Amino acid sequence: MNKSMMLRTLSVLLCLLMLSAALIACNSQGAEDETTVSDTATTAPEVKTLSIAVEEYALIRPDLAPQAAVDAAVLLNKTVTEKLGKNFRQFTDDFVKNESEIDAAAYEILVGNTNRPESAEAMKDVSFGYVIAKVGNKIVINASVSSLLDDAMDYFIETYLLPTAGEGTFSIPEELYFCQAAEDSVVLLNESNKSNFTIIFKDGLDNIKSATEPKDRTDYVVNKALELRNDMMRQFKNVNIPLGTDWVGRNQEPDSKSFEIVVGRTNRPEMQQFLETLAPNEYGFSVIGNKIVVGGWSDLTIGMATELLTSSISDFTFTDANGNKNLAMAAGTRVVKAYENWDTSIPTYDGGVFEGVMEGLDSCYELYYTGATVDGFKAYRAKLEAAGYKLHQENQIGNNLFATYYDDKNMVHAYYVDYIPAVRIVTEPMSAVNLPANEDPYTKITDTTFTMLDLDYEAGNFGNAFIITLEDGSFIVHDGGGTSGQDKTELYNSLKRLNKRTDGKIHIAAWIISHEHWDHFENFFNVCNSYSTAVVLDQVIYNVARTSINYNSNNPGSYIRNGSLKGLSITTGCKLTKLHTGQTVQVRNLKIECLYTQEDLYPTILHTFNDSCMVTRFDIGGQRFTILGDIEDEASGIMCKMYDGKTLKTDIMQVAHHGWGGTTKLYRLFEPAVLMWPTDSASFAKQTAGTSSGYYYTIDFALSKQGSVELIVVADGGHKTVALPMKTFTEASVSVMQPTRK
Repeated sequence: MNKSMMLRTLSVLLCLLMLSAALIACNSQGAEDETTVSDTATTAPEVKTLSIAVEEYALIRPDLAPQAAVDAAVLLNKTVTEKLGKNFRQFTDDFVKNESEIDAAAYEILVGNTNRPESAEAMKDVSFGYVIAKVGNKIVINASVSSLLDDAMDYFIETYLLPTAGEGTFSIPEELYFCQAAEDSVVLLNESNKSNFTIIFKDGLDNIKSATEPKDRTDYVVNKALELRNDMMRQFKNVNIPLGTDWVGRNQEPDSKSFEIVVGRTNRPEMQQFLETLAPNEYGFSVIGNKIVVGGWSDLTIGMATELLTSSISDFTFTDANGNKNLAMAAGTRVVKAYENWDTSIPTYDGGVFEGVMEGLDSCYELYYTGATVDGFKAYRAKLEAAGYKLHQENQIGNNLFATYYDDKNMVHAYYVDYIPAVRIVTEPMSAVNLPANEDPYTKITDTTFTMLDLDYEAGNFGNAFIITLEDGSFIVHDGGGTSGQDKTELYNSLKRLNKRTDGKIHIAAWIISHEHWDHFENFFNVCNSYSTAVVLDQVIYNVARTSINYNSNNPGSYIRNGSLKGLSITTGCKLTKLHTGQTVQVRNLKIECLYTQEDLYPTILHTFNDSCMVTRFDIGGQRFTILGDIEDEASGIMCKMYDGKTLKTDIMQVAHHGWGGTTKLYRLFEPAVLMWPTDSASFAKQTAGTSSGYYYTIDFALSKQGSVELIVVADGGHKTVALPMKTFTEASVSVMQPTRK
């Protein structure tokens, strides 16, 4: 709260002199002190004091009190116990069955707007502020809005209690009355009961990027602004509170004089001023000039800030002279909390400009710094090591640098992105992390193969479904397809038919989930549930976005976020490995390298859910295999900026989004020799016919004719298997296994 309102610089003597005057009122017009001190006076008049024995007093706060009143009463009780060595006779609320039970003669200290008439009596001349007064046998500490009780209690403790503290006693003036007006406050409603304020959010948020998307939801921050507006309108008798964006005309500056409730990152300098006072995990609201700024460094904490303001409105609500509820906040009001799920004890990065936080699943989050340098990144690595962090792995892809560290508490994955330039720091508690393996010992019994499954397209199934047979006879399954038709059984039967292990056990060393769409995840979930006793699953490798990130993306999925994956890890005992860009994970004889995750989008909004895919690749026998999942324009654009053709060059590539994703520029950088095209023949023929200029048909046609391409393998017509590395990029290298479904 605004401690500047309190007269901390006054000596106790001067304060007592002032308070001995007769009832100094502090209404909106002010009041004259009828008692004056002669200019010729050479000595201060004697101030009569009253000794308060705390054991004779009950400490009373309102029943169903706002949190501010509870906190103030608790603070006083704690201070009395610690500093005076005694306890109040009673510490309770003001509940009585009927008013006749209230004892007017009882010695009580009243905190907040209690049902004792003395609480109202002390406030009768106060427009907006707080009062400390002795009324009869009651000591009243009250305020026009409960948010000011913090200031009032601090003043009471520091001015009266602590300077005069004795063994179970303290002193106050016999005629105690002190009122502090809260000047320079902002008020929600004007005299005509109309809103002085407009709620403002960032211009451009209230839409999605794709003009073809039929669902015009609002982005997460806009939705939280709308919720705040609706809550405030309900609490203040449906008074209309305008809603707008931070747009200003060219060469114009935002109007500092306008009364605004600013939600989230905007062009308002007051918001930036507020954010600069916050730690990465903090959020809240503050009054700065004529603005009530509501925010945090991430979309998630911005939402928490709006919820905090909503829940705190009663602390700032008063009833005006006309009997209308209104809201007032004093200048300098600041209410801030910390999101405890994020551990911010990791070393800070010093070599750039902190721009914000991207929230991840569970307790994971990403810090984003622009203006970074290679030297700054190296200095941060040295800082981590000096703080006791151990290096788990490091990597370089093109001009981008990656390093993963850990200590007993946290994993820190930091990487330098050259094209921006920026540093991203992803961190998560070690209790929630399965560090990607750097080695995975095994005994070879077979060669490595890659199988693309022929899904039950006639039954409406589609998606990505790949099986990699590893040298020890275990498998990597990538995605798995949807669940239409008989493909749950077909996937299991394919694993049985491909199994080379002498014990006959189906052992899946890793199941990789590119993203949460039905056609990539659902068959995985059903196979694991239906065949959990027949299949051993070591780990699931994934990296998916939190709800607040994909909130307004088209067609978001939520299989992992709704708890399905966590439940799976418990029932099967598998590990969950969250893979971040630049990290590698060793699975038997394959080292899988992550090229892209949804974490690389920030601060761009995730408009298209497919761009939340995780892109991976692996090298085997001098050949490189890249799996793109369903990435579309934004993810493709980021990869084109992060990497050059030399870095991305691949021998075998899965075509993005079954032929509906990727970009011509990205495909040219990859320069693939073999295309794994996960769709049916009819769709493939239409996509590559070259007769349509719509959708992705021109991209697919260009890809199919790209000079680097020697072989295209389409998914239907039987399950297609190639040995890795491929000896030749011809159809002779492809074997076909017919599905078992009828």
